[in-house]
Amino acid sequence: MELVKGGNVALTEAGIDNDFFTVGVGWRDEEGACDIDASAFLIDAQGKVINDTGFIFYNQAKSQCGSLQLNPESNNHTDRCIFSVNTSKIPHDIQRIVFALSAEQNEKPVNFNQLEQVIIRLLDGDKECIHYELSDICNESSVIMGELYRNKGAFKFRAVGQGYNDGLGVLARHFGVKIDNMTDTTNPTTLKRKRRTRSVVLTEYAAVLHTKILKFLPKVAAAVESSANESNTRMILDRFFIDVLDYDINEVKAEQNIQGRRADYVLSANDSDVIVVEAKKAGMALRDKQIFQATSYGAYSGIRWALLTNLVEWQLYRVSAQEKVEADLIFAIKLSVEISPQDVEKLALISRTFMNHKNNELEKLWRESNVLSSEVIGGLLLTDDVISKVRNLTKRDSNCDVTNDQIRVVVEQMLNLN
Repeated sequence: MELVKGGNVALTEAGIDNDFFTVGVGWRDEEGACDIDASAFLIDAQGKVINDTGFIFYNQAKSQCGSLQLNPESNNHTDRCIFSVNTSKIPHDIQRIVFALSAEQNEKPVNFNQLEQVIIRLLDGDKECIHYELSDICNESSVIMGELYRNKGAFKFRAVGQGYNDGLGVLARHFGVKIDNMTDTTNPTTLKRKRRTRSVVLTEYAAVLHTKILKFLPKVAAAVESSANESNTRMILDRFFIDVLDYDINEVKAEQNIQGRRADYVLSANDSDVIVVEAKKAGMALRDKQIFQATSYGAYSGIRWALLTNLVEWQLYRVSAQEKVEADLIFAIKLSVEISPQDVEKLALISRTFMNHKNNELEKLWRESNVLSSEVIGGLLLTDDVISKVRNLTKRDSNCDVTNDQIRVVVEQMLNLN
């Protein structure tokens, strides 16, 4: 449903029947000169935040009540930032949630007239239900895009489009946030931006991904229960790659020819093939020969990552081919309502967002798994440096001088090498 400035619509009328949905904001900045931040304010009947925890922005990405979470880097090709909303958790004294954008003011002033196609939209899963595009902002440097508000026991959304001649600070003060508690003391008019680590970005993205997975699980369960064949399984897998893992439809390439063999899928990101996929019918047991099949596709194609899945189980391998093909298992997870946050984060690493990032987190995970393997740690424990260090410590603590060979025998017994 397309809204104009001032227009409003009930969520149910627009097709949002769930407590869970997302609010996406997007813009185009052809020259890349603007640093835009998204924020939200949980407002009471007096038009103010109840306390500073009702201010959601880059340094405070989740509301205390759990009703709202900002993911500043969970990007698809339309949205630049995404808010996850759970209306069932919005406290009764909160009347509105206001969504805003602001341009960070550095050495050179930035205004919204430098942007194109500034939009806000509400989505139920991957379905866009409400869309509003800013049309008349000129020189303002912050803007209230829209608001979610209570109306007769239900929720409606209003397109606002109100601009302000200052950045995020003026919006925060307008809604009663105590800026003095959040500012850089050397510049009290500007909110201080904290550097967000990659682990924080991953955790925030995984929270959004978790919601998508839970919505997708009924399709997986139905496919397993009906013993869906490989063709029907792939139809569901197509939607998982696109709707859950954020790949474009043209980046999910089916039936790819690899040296005379057909790989079920090759996924690409940033114009590069990044994952080869072997798909089995829903719920089918995954066996060693299928692992070999998936990883051999990776070896023949030169693609480092091979994924084997039956919709429920997901196994990712790191493939290397020198004198012989070697495949290291990076993770093995199952999709279920009990899926752990750690497993969701692992699955997030094969999403388009993270495969498209210059700092490939999968490589880091692979290196960590190699370093922490029992073979590597065991080998280190048996090196002369470590054995000599243990010998020195035993002599210091017990005043007993034993040989390196005696200590090595004990370590080997501990490692069950004898």
